[in-house]
Amino acid sequence: SGPRWAEVIFTNKNGDRFVRELDKANLGGYTFYDAALAQPDQFLWTVFDDATAKKYKWDTKYPTCEEGYAFTADTLAELAKLTNQPNLEKTVARYNGFVDAKKDEDFDKPAESLTKKIEQGPFHAVRLVLCVHNLTGGLAINNNSQVLGQDMKPIKGLYAAGEITGGIHGTNRVGGNALLDCFVFGRIAGENVAKEKARS
Repeated sequence: SGPRWAEVIFTNKNGDRFVRELDKANLGGYTFYDAALAQPDQFLWTVFDDATAKKYKWDTKYPTCEEGYAFTADTLAELAKLTNQPNLEKTVARYNGFVDAKKDEDFDKPAESLTKKIEQGPFHAVRLVLCVHNLTGGLAINNNSQVLGQDMKPIKGLYAAGEITGGIHGTNRVGGNALLDCFVFGRIAGENVAKEKARS
């Protein structure tokens, strides 16, 4: 995640890039997951060279990676055969040209993220498997932690905080925010409940 996405490409089962490699929640009207779910058989790879693997201390061997999910080869042609990605060599060559030109003609990856060609063997491909990590749905609340009904108006006397609420989780990208949600909105809910009791 993060700046490391500048040094890898994501490919589908044919070996074609399918997304702008930026670790951002929104890639301009779509997300990484939208693009990934649209790929044939949702068969995905991340591809990088040995310089990147060494830089980040990525180990593609078992038990770090499941057997059959990570492959290493001296050449891109070998890697393409091992992973059954027929277009991989062409895709990497095209991407490396984008890095040289500082312009991604396929997915508009910004120039500041076109920093590393995939050129130093051995080369690595690790299969990505999509899974549900968490759900961010839940009760809709307003800034006062009041639960909103279907009409989006506050339900009198009903407050919520923490991960039962929806629409606020994921706003803090640094290390998650479950406790922050609980503390901040819990305090807001408590203050508003106290005001209601004082008025009644």
